[in-house]
Amino acid sequence: MNTSYCEVAVDTETGEVEVTKYVVVCDPGKVLRMTSFEGQLHQAMFFSQGGLSEEFIYDKATGVKLSTNMFEYKKPTILDLGPIETYAVETRSGNACYGGSGISHCMAAPLLPVCAVANAIGHWIEPPATPDKILKALGKC
Repeated sequence: MNTSYCEVAVDTETGEVEVTKYVVVCDPGKVLRMTSFEGQLHQAMFFSQGGLSEEFIYDKATGVKLSTNMFEYKKPTILDLGPIETYAVETRSGNACYGGSGISHCMAAPLLPVCAVANAIGHWIEPPATPDKILKALGKC
């Protein structure tokens, strides 16, 4: 009983993507501490943001991983994250205290922003949805 949505703006001239909003509706059973609930969902959406940039790069001849540091492996930062709206639907159906249950492990969806990009441009991009791949899908590269 959890759902998440991502809204993006895609610059069709440069291939750059900006996440303009995440919306997450989640059934935690019972929210015991609202800041913890929101923090877990923010963390899950932060993990989802990696679908736009995170990629392991290997040497085709040797199989050696080339993206071995934070300069080559493009991990998102907090500045890349769009605003996040969180909503709790408390059913008290969990088996923890007061009907609480865990939430954030099932919420991380690395393809969420990639699907939003595909919806925006009308073409599926094999993750990560980098500017060069977007321009190629649009026939501009």
